[in-house]
Amino acid sequence: MSDEQLISAWSQFRAALSANAPVSDGCIAAPSGDAAITRELSLIQDEVVQTWFSLHDGAGFNFDGGMILPGNFALSQQRAIEETRMIQEIWAESEPGQTENTSGDPHIAGKAVGTWLPEYVLIGTDTTGGGYFLDLRPGPLHGCIKTWDKVNSDTGAVEAPSLAALITALAHSVATGDSFKYWKPTMTNGWLEWEIDAAFD
Repeated sequence: MSDEQLISAWSQFRAALSANAPVSDGCIAAPSGDAAITRELSLIQDEVVQTWFSLHDGAGFNFDGGMILPGNFALSQQRAIEETRMIQEIWAESEPGQTENTSGDPHIAGKAVGTWLPEYVLIGTDTTGGGYFLDLRPGPLHGCIKTWDKVNSDTGAVEAPSLAALITALAHSVATGDSFKYWKPTMTNGWLEWEIDAAFD
């Protein structure tokens, strides 16, 4: 099975990029064709993860417009595997609830627990030890997007209730110039860049 909403959202996003930031659109790599991530990370065959990496294989690490996600480079499948494993190893000795400002149940998607869980998959990197991750725990927010921080762990707010919702919102931003949360898209010479909206400074 595949996530049809995510496929539709990605199509909208690529259309918006093609029309407004074609150079950035051209940075997006074709999918590898091997759904290795669920096998490598011992994940249940989750349709969101499988669909996401069936659509692309990252967009490289060009700081001049290659950051197609707000503040994040979209990871290739192999980089997602490697960086997810790295964070999991670093936080292996930190049990849920040991970090301040956590909110409880480690079994419900969206809840901050203060560590990296096996149900987390990094899909974007800010290159400083943080980035967007998918929360694959069960519950109404299964598949939501949160921001990982190398110091504050998973204690940030839910960025989007699903990956499809995130990509739909980004497609709208690129097409209209409207901000996504505090990120404003700017297009220069075919490149997409996300800048902090001055209204939030």
